[in-house]
Amino acid sequence: MRYYLDYNASAPMDERVKSYLKEIMDMHGNPSSVHTKGRKLKDLLEISRQRIALLTNCNQKNVIFTSGATEANNLALNGYKKKIVSTIEHESIKKQKNTIPIDVHKEGYIDLVMLENVLQSINKKDGVIVSVMFANNETGIIQPIEKIIKIAKIYQVPFHTDAVQAVGRLNINFSKLGIDMMTISSHKIGGPSGAGALILNSKKHILKPLLLGGDQEDSLRSGTEPLLAIAGFGQAAELLDIKQIEKLKALRMA
Repeated sequence: MRYYLDYNASAPMDERVKSYLKEIMDMHGNPSSVHTKGRKLKDLLEISRQRIALLTNCNQKNVIFTSGATEANNLALNGYKKKIVSTIEHESIKKQKNTIPIDVHKEGYIDLVMLENVLQSINKKDGVIVSVMFANNETGIIQPIEKIIKIAKIYQVPFHTDAVQAVGRLNINFSKLGIDMMTISSHKIGGPSGAGALILNSKKHILKPLLLGGDQEDSLRSGTEPLLAIAGFGQAAELLDIKQIEKLKALRMA
């Protein structure tokens, strides 16, 4: 018998998500169309957005769908001139222009003293953002997000976190934590590939769209939405078992 253990790279699609997608597969059309079929597809899109919002406790209007986490990370950081990031970020963060790396200790946790020293010395007028992943895909280390947010707020710098490896394994309350921007992905929680989201606490951040064209996603991500991928994403989010998340927490604490 073979076992698949590479969930951090991509989780198998939940069988219930597959069944759901079969039900809606023939719903062809464009969510931007104003006719009846288009409005039905738009409703389906918004239901998926609502499910993501309920999972993460954020404002539904501030869920921006993307093609995946890489695009969401780029959208979050693209408008900022200086990006303060840890040395163990995903490549979509580390390969940004004008990054300022923050070391991690041998245990894998970010050096908070170094982070604060950099924030003290940097010119904030240039447009600065801090980005630290919530949980690491290789080590499993969960960063002290609340402490990082507290430091970022002292220096009035927005905070972004790549929470791709955390959502579905941790009970993340976006609003309560005070996160400014957060990236999540469909295929890491049992949904299909091809969908992700950037979650915002407001639309006041320096967001520079990567794709220009239509007004989809409040003009932050132009192009006809991949509805099947997004619908599967929303369904996977709804199916996540909070009891299972709490069980995982107990195992980590044991």
